[in-house]
Amino acid sequence: MSGNWQPINTAPKNEAGQMFGPTILIYYRVDDLPWPSYWGPNLSAPAEGCWLSCDENPPFDEDYVTHWQPLPSAPDA
Repeated sequence: MSGNWQPINTAPKNEAGQMFGPTILIYYRVDDLPWPSYWGPNLSAPAEGCWLSCDENPPFDEDYVTHWQPLPSAPDA
């Protein structure tokens, strides 16, 4: 892994009253890829949240989400 990866336990999550957290890159050990994702509601366990991808994939298995980093800046116009 390269870049500014940080332990997942330091990742930003939703603020009180927010449905979804900010979009970040998470590192998923299952496929060794970074994924744009956010912390959101876990429909199978409503009292808990989970890492969700920004497309329609199911939640990530939290045992394999190990690191995160901010999304890169957008390119200059």
